[in-house]
Amino acid sequence: MKKNYTDKVKDYFDFNKTEQRGIVTLFLLILLVIAINLLLPCFVKKSSFDQLSYIHDIAKFKQSLTADVDSLNFKHRSPTEYNDVDRSIAEKSLHPFPFNPNGLSEEKWKQMGLDTKQIKIIKNFEARGGKFYKKEDLQKIYGISESDYRALEPFIDIPVQQYDKKKTELTEYKSVQKIVEINSADSVQLTGVRGIGPFYARRIIKYRDRLGGFTCREQLMEVYGMDSVHYSTIAPYITVDPSLIRKININTATFKDLMKNPYIDYYMASAIMKYRGKKGKFSSLDELMNINLIYDEVYRKISPYLTVN
Repeated sequence: MKKNYTDKVKDYFDFNKTEQRGIVTLFLLILLVIAINLLLPCFVKKSSFDQLSYIHDIAKFKQSLTADVDSLNFKHRSPTEYNDVDRSIAEKSLHPFPFNPNGLSEEKWKQMGLDTKQIKIIKNFEARGGKFYKKEDLQKIYGISESDYRALEPFIDIPVQQYDKKKTELTEYKSVQKIVEINSADSVQLTGVRGIGPFYARRIIKYRDRLGGFTCREQLMEVYGMDSVHYSTIAPYITVDPSLIRKININTATFKDLMKNPYIDYYMASAIMKYRGKKGKFSSLDELMNINLIYDEVYRKISPYLTVN
């Protein structure tokens, strides 16, 4: 039994030549790996900790944090601070000198730093008969930004005499131009008014048709595109005859009829129709005051366009 066990062990460790070569090769590889591990540190230089470089990197990181905070502060600046920034930018791009904007040549505007588009808008304004009577009138020009105006304003010099000249010009022009009644005028008559071209004439007539007529000249300010400068140019040549207003009979009007008037919105028209359906016909316009949506100011505005007859 013992002999058999010994034979088995011998058989286990009994290798042929190929296996013996493989074992020797494996043993040599193991020795090579061990040798590399032992000798490698001698050839590779250990990196030392560079404290100065570390401190420098920390300083750079702190600077980047400060820059981020400054950027956030800029984003949260107040409107006043933004205006100051805008003004500084405008002052760098504009080079103003004392000037009177009335009749100033394109070359002079260019010398001050205005671009071609801004100059064209100013010249179109003058071509329509517009004038600058005070400094603030320049700010009303489309294309002149708040920052541009703030940079130019200290240099604007409009002679005081031009205020008096405005009255003289209007008086002289009235003597040669007919006064137009706005509720009966057609587009040809309207374009005969200084400052009203075909474009504005169409808009005035379109708004007049929606209203049913004008009760006063000031309603022209409600026409789309009309500004105070343009209005002041045409107002002296306009009269209003309120008797020509086309009125809506609230006892027979449909919802659609009421909605045609720009002063009556959807909810107000609905309230009028509901009140009439519940109470019957209106005996007077004063009954409109019983409707919650109609208060004194609204009543004064819509009553000239309504009737119960």
